[in-house]
Amino acid sequence: MLVTESSEQNNKDKEKKNKDIDVKTGYVIFTQFILEVFVFMGGAIALGLFLDKKLGTKCLFLIILFFLFAFVPIYNLIKRVNNNNG
Repeated sequence: MLVTESSEQNNKDKEKKNKDIDVKTGYVIFTQFILEVFVFMGGAIALGLFLDKKLGTKCLFLIILFFLFAFVPIYNLIKRVNNNNG
């Protein structure tokens, strides 16, 4: 006959609940990252094309703004993951 203590049952329930929460927060973090990539890259491309057309350059501002804006979503992703784990 196997007897389980109530504390063991509570621990299993808590672990399952924490695992569900981790999956949900991971999904939210991933979704926010993808949306930020679209927004920042779209903004960088639009602003770069506008400035290149306005100032008569070929693709100078497009490249500069693309690389500058690319680091913002990555930085935010790292910050969110660190806050979630800590």
